[in-house]
Amino acid sequence: AVTAVGNKLSIAATICTNALYTAGSSIIAQNFAARKLDRVGQTTLYILIISVIFTAILSLLVALLPEQIFGLFDSNPEVIKMSHAFVPAAVISLLGFAGRSAALAFVNGIGFSSLSFAGGLLDGIAARIGLALLLGEALSLGVQGYWIGSALAGHMLFVIGAVYYFMGTWKKRSAIG
Repeated sequence: AVTAVGNKLSIAATICTNALYTAGSSIIAQNFAARKLDRVGQTTLYILIISVIFTAILSLLVALLPEQIFGLFDSNPEVIKMSHAFVPAAVISLLGFAGRSAALAFVNGIGFSSLSFAGGLLDGIAARIGLALLLGEALSLGVQGYWIGSALAGHMLFVIGAVYYFMGTWKKRSAIG
């Protein structure tokens, strides 16, 4: 039940960050096609800043008011009590949405959808399952390990996008396929 409430918090973050990702990828694509590469970087940075501000505010609310936030979705006293244990994973996960939106806007905006796909597979399968099992089972952290492992995996796309951006090879890509 705690995980279900956490998923609802993720949906709230997804709505805002996906809107930024969608709009941003269009702006990035236009600037990339026009070879205004400085604007590609500026737009990516603005998406990251706006997403971080939004997810930081949401994270702060979850950290300061976990019982009230969880109480909006579930009135079970055990769920409310366990909300405090979920806070670290929620904060890590919510901040991951900020980086993910900027990275996806950049990677898809420059037309490198195969990197986006590979990153999604790495995030969704290898990192999410691997980190959850590592923290939950191998390090014996139990359910909190699963939560934190899954939350950490959400940063994978940001890391991939940031590495690709700073490598600079994207600047040589053709704007047409």
